[in-house]
Amino acid sequence: MSADTLKRYADRDCFLVEGTHFRFGPYKNSARVWNVPACAEALAYRGRLQRKQLAKIA
Repeated sequence: MSADTLKRYADRDCFLVEGTHFRFGPYKNSARVWNVPACAEALAYRGRLQRKQLAKIA
């Protein structure tokens, strides 16, 4: 997964949280530092929720 996709999930979809899934670098133009295991866990959890919702519809 690209860093741009992770940024989109953090900024637009708001399910990756600063302090838990990423932190900002020391400077204004620094890249975000991602907590990869925490991001993977959040993505897996979100996938499980979506599969449950699809199962209820079907």
